[in-house]
Amino acid sequence: MNRPIPNNYLNFINSLSPSIRVISSITIVGYLLSYSETAVQALSVIPGNLLPSTFAIWTAFTFCFLEFHIWEVIVDIVVVTLCLKLIEPLWDQIQVMTFFAVVNLSVAVLSSFYYLCLYSITKNTEILFEVKIHGLIGFLAGLCVAIMAIMPNLLIARTPFGNFTNRNIPITFMACSILLWALNLISGQYSVMFCSGLVSSFIYLRFYQRHANGVRGTNAENFTFANFFPTATQPVINFIVNPIYKMSLNIGLVKHQPIFPLNHPSSSDIRSMTMSISPSDQQDNERRRAIALKALNERWKALNSDPQKSQLPKSFPQTSSMQQQHQQQQQHQAGFSHHGHSHERKVIPKFNIDEIMKPIPMPAPPGMMSTSETTPLFGPPSTSSND
Repeated sequence: MNRPIPNNYLNFINSLSPSIRVISSITIVGYLLSYSETAVQALSVIPGNLLPSTFAIWTAFTFCFLEFHIWEVIVDIVVVTLCLKLIEPLWDQIQVMTFFAVVNLSVAVLSSFYYLCLYSITKNTEILFEVKIHGLIGFLAGLCVAIMAIMPNLLIARTPFGNFTNRNIPITFMACSILLWALNLISGQYSVMFCSGLVSSFIYLRFYQRHANGVRGTNAENFTFANFFPTATQPVINFIVNPIYKMSLNIGLVKHQPIFPLNHPSSSDIRSMTMSISPSDQQDNERRRAIALKALNERWKALNSDPQKSQLPKSFPQTSSMQQQHQQQQQHQAGFSHHGHSHERKVIPKFNIDEIMKPIPMPAPPGMMSTSETTPLFGPPSTSSND
């Protein structure tokens, strides 16, 4: 009775992808190392130690695996497992690990830059050497953005304020982290890391991620920075973000993705629109195809695992019912009686194809017709009959 539990546990572990197992395993090891103060100083990002005097650049690659509390480890493993199992069918392992490395490295750089700017204002040295940036909270923010990019309009819950969809997850979690920091329930670096992960993951997915078809980024209209925020505040966000975007275009940090007008397009415009719009459409089609293929493979494995108990979906007609219907139709056509009533055999009329395709006689030319006898347009010539 006790053997199915470890077997199911091992089967679940084996079903996880290598990226999930590697991230979860190293996070557990990092939590164990957090009991050593020397390891914490050596592995966490300390803004002052990134300056040229110490230049502990390796901490930008190790800080993400260091957690101080067991509940942080549990949250990291659960969220990473659920999100990556949804994302991995659409991305390959290289894309997943590239996204992991880019987001965490960006979180280390942006968070350290924020604290350096804060130190330049306050002149408080504790900000440089007492703040320890650690954990996967920035990568969790990036996973929220990735889920939003894949399925932005997926309905999660209906609230009195409106529908809560995947589009609302990043900004909601960011607001919650800021609120908890304001109430002194969590440390301030969690909010800083979450905001850094949100911004860096959006920039990477929007402009730099290389897809399997060779396209970089995405030009989907529902994946813009303003869409993170409520509709009423989007004009203000666009007013703030658009100058930054134009400046990035001018210095060549990002590439412009043209949007063509749809009013009376010419043939050249249609070709240009097809070339510019088709990549995002192709990405959506690939995502749907990958999800459908995964569901089909799971159904196929379930059918092959137990062929005697496997059943077709309800939408497929069963063989036995089809045979019964066929037998009943044959019995009705043969004139068998059911429940005391006899049914006459229905005879399907037969048509002679030669008669149907028989040429229609045409009238003779006017010069060849007699005055006493005329040929109708359809049918045989009329003859006089005596009643």
